[in-house]
Amino acid sequence: MCAYTFSSDYHGEKVETLLSDSSKDVSFHSEFKSGVNVKVGDDLLYISYPYFQIPPFGLMLRKEVMDYIKPLFKEAKLSLHQGRLVIGDFQLTLEKSREVSTYIQKKELKTDLFLESLEFYAKQSPLIEYSLNENLEKLVMELIGFGQGLTPSGDDFIVGLLALNSRINYLPSSIFSVIEKKINAKQTTDVSIAYLKSALEGQYSTAVVEVMNKLDNPVGLSKALELLAQTGHSSGKDTIYGMYYGLTLIQK
Repeated sequence: MCAYTFSSDYHGEKVETLLSDSSKDVSFHSEFKSGVNVKVGDDLLYISYPYFQIPPFGLMLRKEVMDYIKPLFKEAKLSLHQGRLVIGDFQLTLEKSREVSTYIQKKELKTDLFLESLEFYAKQSPLIEYSLNENLEKLVMELIGFGQGLTPSGDDFIVGLLALNSRINYLPSSIFSVIEKKINAKQTTDVSIAYLKSALEGQYSTAVVEVMNKLDNPVGLSKALELLAQTGHSSGKDTIYGMYYGLTLIQK
């Protein structure tokens, strides 16, 4: 029996399913500044504290709780029990947690005035220096796994392309096959695979969902872009560049 129980405050729409199968192996995967990634079977569980950026497979805690238990993920035995993540003598539950929507609402775009807002951040992506192949299939094949870090820039760019497609259909079906083949061949990081798999299912981090849902609202869009651009070293800006690039394809 665990001595201490904490509930998360918010969680993405995949988390309840991830925690439901106690037979899955659970292990520490990786650490980043504000949290950790935990391997649950073949999937990832993201545990952190910034509320503005909740992935579909993310579980958000108060900062003081995260700071307290973060060192334990490397040291303690991890397991699942009755929908709870057990970390040694601690357990995390969803009992007081609010599930957030990680789906993008499909609807037409009524204006292109938002292009300029996206361009400001897109030009800050390191990929802006990269000569993008105009053949979309070749571009996607080249960019998966391209770059450094837990989520390489090329993968973030592709998540941006897919996010726009979740708002308005514009990508050919062949693109999805290319991405699935690359994922199955594990040609990028585990963390990127988790984001790309979610994107193929139409699910994204809350910061991405907010940008897509605010494309027709100049004031709301400005705030949403500012938040997304803060993600990672360049991840947010790379994702915005993918959205921007997709919009330019729609306008051709």
